[in-house]
Amino acid sequence: MNKNAYPLIPEEAKRCVWMTAGLISYKLCEHDYRCETCMFDQGMRNVNTTGLSSLKTGDTLSVADTPSGMRWSRFYHPGHCWANVEDPENVRIGVDDVLTRLMVGVKAVILTREGERIRRGECCGHIIHERHIIPLIAPLSGTIRHANKRLQKEPALLMTDPWDAGWMVRVKPATLEHDIQNLLFGKRAFTWRQEKHRELTDLCTALQQHAYSDIGLTMQDGGEKISALAELLSPEQYCQVLEAISRDKD
Repeated sequence: MNKNAYPLIPEEAKRCVWMTAGLISYKLCEHDYRCETCMFDQGMRNVNTTGLSSLKTGDTLSVADTPSGMRWSRFYHPGHCWANVEDPENVRIGVDDVLTRLMVGVKAVILTREGERIRRGECCGHIIHERHIIPLIAPLSGTIRHANKRLQKEPALLMTDPWDAGWMVRVKPATLEHDIQNLLFGKRAFTWRQEKHRELTDLCTALQQHAYSDIGLTMQDGGEKISALAELLSPEQYCQVLEAISRDKD
C-alpha cells in the first residue's frame, strides 16, 4: 500500500485489515490484529456463530437460555431494529422479536422510499396494525437501496418471520464502521434482549392486575382471550410501553 495514501495516520498506527483491503475508508485496529475478538470484523464477515465466541471465561449459556431465533451475527439497536451486514455496501434491516410482541393484526408497513437517506436513531418508517402505529427507528445511517416488496402484500411477515422473510429494507451505509460500534452485539445483545422481554412481561402483568382490580371480583366464565399485549392498552399506554422498552439504559 502506498504510504502516502493516508498522510494523517501515524506510521505506528495499525490499519484495520478492511481498510487495508480498500473496503472501508478509515478504521484503525484496536485489537492488535486479533480479528477473532473484534466485533467489527465479525459483523463485516457476517459470521453466523452460536454466540459462544462472544462469551467471556467463566460465563455460561445453556440451550434453554438461548433466545429462540435470535441471530448472533446481527447488530441490534435499542429501538428494536436489527442490522445484518451482508457486505460493506449492503446492510439488511429488520425488527426484533421484542417489538413483534407489541403487534397484533399488522395492516401495513410504511417504509422510506428507495433512494432516500435515513439517519441512525431517527424514524425510517411505520408499522400500522389494528390498534396502534409503531415508529421504526433506523439502526444506522445510509441510503435505501431496496425495500422488501413482499411486505406490501404480506405485512404479517413482520410477526411470523421477522428474522428472514420479514426483513424491511436493504441500505447502503454511510458511516458503517462508526454506526455498528454503537449497536449491541453478541453477549451484550443477548443480555439486553432478555432484559427487554422481562420488562415487557412485567408491564403486561402490572396492566392486567390493574385491570382486574378495577373490575373487582368476578366469576371465571371463560371470557374473551387476549391474544396480544396491544389489546390491553389505550393509545397513551401503548406509547408509554413502547418508550419504556426502547429506552437505552447505558
